[in-house]
Amino acid sequence: MTSSALRLLSKHPAVRVGKVEVRLWRDLWYLIRGRNVIPDRATPLPATSGIWFLPAAVTVATAIEITAVELLVPWPELRIILAIVSVYSLIILWAMLGRQKTYPHYVDAGSLVLRRGGRVLVDLPRTGVKVCVRERRYDTTRPTVDDSVLVLGTGEGTNLRLTLDTPAPVVDPDRWPWQRPAPVEVTQILLWLDDPSDALTALHGVDDHHVAVGLAGDVRRHGSKQTPGQ
Repeated sequence: MTSSALRLLSKHPAVRVGKVEVRLWRDLWYLIRGRNVIPDRATPLPATSGIWFLPAAVTVATAIEITAVELLVPWPELRIILAIVSVYSLIILWAMLGRQKTYPHYVDAGSLVLRRGGRVLVDLPRTGVKVCVRERRYDTTRPTVDDSVLVLGTGEGTNLRLTLDTPAPVVDPDRWPWQRPAPVEVTQILLWLDDPSDALTALHGVDDHHVAVGLAGDVRRHGSKQTPGQ
């Protein structure tokens, strides 16, 4: 009876929200320490360009807001409450966006793993990537699944396109952290990597034909004119 009650309690939305917040504070500590959470002998694929503008801008705006409150609000208790709420919200924002640095995508001996906010969205066998080419796009900066395409961009857009051998199940990234995963199938992945050549290099040698196709396409697209930021 006790075990059933605990299982039921663990599924309560308030409990799930509490767990999310505890993990946020843990991940903020990882960010401060500069720790990247990846398996041993895995190659990280960072994707942090373009994500720091928002928290930096909000930090400046929050500092201005706290200063204005101190000058305009006559009640010290209210000033303290508003300052605590503002700083706390700012810390949570840095923790949430900092996860993209703490939990980078990575390639290990057999898999390409793509993550968002500390969650694994898709774990692909390396041989399951049919084509891997550079392709700069600005369709959306929001992580989403659209028409069997997983998009994992940043403020810079996306700069890499992966075409899969067969449809692969992924966790829909467009949801709140406490919501249950909603698996969908995709045939292509558009993502941003700070250095897309890392992915091409990491995938090379597993299936020379597949990656050769990608490299040939990359040369044709970008050999004559290199797009800034790639």
